[in-house]
Amino acid sequence: MAYRHRWAAMLLLALAAAATNARAASTPTRSTPGVINGEDMTRVRAVEAWLDKGGPPPQSWEVKTKADVSIGKELARGRSKCVRHGRLGTRKVVVVAVCPVSNSSAFAGHNYKELHAAGEALKRRHHLVEEMYFLEVLRGRPGIPTLRGAFLENGDLSIVVDDCGARITGVDRKRQPIASDAWRAFAKRDPLGAARALLEVFRSVVDYGGYFIKDFTPHQFTLHGNKLYLVDGPDVALDGPMATFLRGRPGFALCGNQPVDGARRRVAACSNALPSLPHQKACRAA
Repeated sequence: MAYRHRWAAMLLLALAAAATNARAASTPTRSTPGVINGEDMTRVRAVEAWLDKGGPPPQSWEVKTKADVSIGKELARGRSKCVRHGRLGTRKVVVVAVCPVSNSSAFAGHNYKELHAAGEALKRRHHLVEEMYFLEVLRGRPGIPTLRGAFLENGDLSIVVDDCGARITGVDRKRQPIASDAWRAFAKRDPLGAARALLEVFRSVVDYGGYFIKDFTPHQFTLHGNKLYLVDGPDVALDGPMATFLRGRPGFALCGNQPVDGARRRVAACSNALPSLPHQKACRAA
């Protein structure tokens, strides 16, 4: 826990320094100010039409079927998502799919647990769908991996995203978090550039996108060259067009800004309060 506090404190100091120097510098900032616009939402609606209404895949997608991408070995497996190496021509990509709930013994067994497993599977799929929308609406923004497309196989969704390097943190021999050699070298060589790279990610996600980063920890970032990228797309949009869009999604009801099922919404009073999170793990615009 102490490490996480140090991480947050150092990051905030770095961002403050970057902001101060950016205002004083004569060069313009790399990201364009603004908010999600009509063109962004048009792309999102095209993805929705493909996913929910049987429409054609968006024309900008390079991957529209499983045959369009070469899928390799498993790269990582979390509680809800499975990530595999992939190739799109000569380009390195990652293929992200929902992990089967049957992998978890907690959901095996009796009928009521099977019903719980079905609900868990739906929840996992919703999270991947939300990540796909996040990547599409922020397409081209600094720090956002490029969504190359998606495909359905037996109704199961997979998304294909650029491989944006390795995480900026690893673990030492005692399994404690430690900065990666690449990130350490970048920060030492160009500390202002490293701080600015972080600031660019937050401008894209929070200021432009209106999203809330719930898991504000170093393992959420990867480094590719001198650019940082967000690993997992946030599933909470607080402000702007995407918040409105997600509230209108079939099968979703938002109490505050968290997806909840319809029954829970009927018995619980809804508020616009933020999710309850440790301060060092949350970042959103003031």
